[in-house]
Amino acid sequence: MAAVRITAPIAVTGKVAGVPFVNGVAEVNADDYRLALAYFRRHSGYRVESAGKPTRPAESPRSRQRS
Repeated sequence: MAAVRITAPIAVTGKVAGVPFVNGVAEVNADDYRLALAYFRRHSGYRVESAGKPTRPAESPRSRQRS
């Protein structure tokens, strides 16, 4: 599981395209948020980069749905 860091063009706190941001930054699992990552890559102002560490399974939307 590859962790990805997304930086928004403004310091938003809340969900954008289903991804939870805090102060304009989100870290998610790339496999679980493929469509959202494509959205951020298409829209200017968002920066998508490797976070360099694995995410916890609890951050995955798939994990939350199973609960």
